Amino acid sequence: MISSTSSASEYRPKNFEEIIGQDAIVKTLNNAIDKDNIPQALLFVDLEV
Repeated sequence: MISSTSSASEYRPKNFEEIIGQDAIVKTLNNAIDKDNIPQALLFVDLEV
């Protein structure tokens, strides 16, 4: 039987602890949530050129 769940949905992180390799972004999001100060928009860029 073929699963109706896409692989993207199946393997998508369910919480911040499951996100791998994005420590700075996870920290930024956690800080915003902890301070109850979530901006309308966030721009994440790679600073290593």
